Order: sequence, then structure tokens, then C-alpha cells
Amino acid sequence: MSGFAENGFAERIEWVRSAAAQPAPELNVLVQHVVVEETPRKAAEKLASRFTRLTRDLALESPFLLLGPPQHLVETLEARRERWDVNYIVIFERALRDCAPVVARLAAN
Repeated sequence: MSGFAENGFAERIEWVRSAAAQPAPELNVLVQHVVVEETPRKAAEKLASRFTRLTRDLALESPFLLLGPPQHLVETLEARRERWDVNYIVIFERALRDCAPVVARLAAN
């Protein structure tokens, strides 16, 4: 699952950027799961219990997951945008309700 981890994601972004013409492409990421819980750790444990190859630590670092309370999700998305310059975040329809307060907070910033 190294491609699911933070370092695998960063490596793939670098490949795209180095191969792309200028101006730099706008990047997006498809978030596989959003788990709203009181702490990111609790959310990671909940998700890891559903997938045999997913550990809590991998879940906590993966850019393909959003885990924790809404304010933490906002901070996580802002940090990822700053770090990787990912312009678009895509979520599945099943996560719309959980992400609504996150989108509202991001829009207010």
C-alpha cells in the first residue's frame, strides 16, 4: 500500500509535475473515505478495523483519507493544499453530509 501512503503520493505528484508542460497542471485527489469522529486516531482505528491491509498509522498519514472532527478536516485540507498544491478535492457522494460543515468552513476562510 505504499502508493496509499504520504510518501507514495508525494512521489507521484513529483512525477506529474516533472513531466507536465508549463504552466503547472492543476491537481486533484479522490478521497476514498471520510470518517468523522472526535479524534483522528479514533477515526483511523475505526477505518483500519474494516480493511485488513490498512493500519491505523497508514490511515492517519494517507492523503486519500479524511479522519477526525470537522475542524481537523479543515486544517488537514489546508495543510495538504499548502504542501502539495492540490487544487481540487473529490469525495464520494456517501461523504457529502459529513463534508458539508467542512466545505462551509473552508468557504468562510
